[in-house]
Amino acid sequence: MRLLPKKDGGFGHWDDPRIQPDVIVFMLGVNNIGHIDEPVVDKVVAGDIAVIRRLRALRPNAHILVQSILPTNKPGDAERFIQPINTRLRAELPALGGNISWLDLYPSYVTSDGAQDGALFRDGYHPTVAGYRVWRSRLLPVLSALRSSRSAPPQN
Repeated sequence: MRLLPKKDGGFGHWDDPRIQPDVIVFMLGVNNIGHIDEPVVDKVVAGDIAVIRRLRALRPNAHILVQSILPTNKPGDAERFIQPINTRLRAELPALGGNISWLDLYPSYVTSDGAQDGALFRDGYHPTVAGYRVWRSRLLPVLSALRSSRSAPPQN
């Protein structure tokens, strides 16, 4: 609904042609894990790819930065869903064309034994202020590099 134009029953967030982002930062899927039937991994990855394709169609000149899904505190989620989704999604990105890159945030949110770092989440899903600081520390250098590369003169 958020990506559809108002004329097609959507929210129309992308209807304004003046909105032309250089970079679209994307993370999607963790909320779907507990709400869809098997095969969960296949469905989440397919949904993410559909959204990426739609974003590409709406703003073909924007760079799409796809971020990994963060860990939850629910036992078994990481092994059964999150890590396979992240692995599959990252592997699918090259087939979607240029101007798409991957930012793996997951390792920054787990302890040395692979469990979610509870100090970085307020409810097992949503980051605390400290969790958002970690995210910012990982995201800002990537955005800076993307902006620099987009503003650099073409190589001869």
